[in-house]
Amino acid sequence: MASTRTAASFDRVRELLIDRLGLDEREDTVRIDACRPCAPIDTGPAFRDEVLERVQEVLVAELGADKSKVTEGASLQEDPDADELDRIELVMEIEDQFGVHISDDQWEHLATVGEVVDFITHQH
Repeated sequence: MASTRTAASFDRVRELLIDRLGLDEREDTVRIDACRPCAPIDTGPAFRDEVLERVQEVLVAELGADKSKVTEGASLQEDPDADELDRIELVMEIEDQFGVHISDDQWEHLATVGEVVDFITHQH
């Protein structure tokens, strides 16, 4: 049943592509392949360490922070040199780097680097 439903979904997408893009199905090839499931992401300690390192790199790049001071306990809210625009750019870069969405409300509750790392690892 699932494969019949999947085939029907592909046919519908193919029809939409032909219609919306103005393709002639006799002359233009429209091929849609099913995506294979991705390998599971290792979310163990090594993954968390990698996320921490990447968050540190983002903080250094976006805020000019000293990497040696960007520890898990470092505060994100108390940087006197960071203005609101810096914080917005920081959130956007973290979202881009990790494929997550952080709402304003969530960001307000993420006080430390470690909390950001935990947030990201729990999203994956």
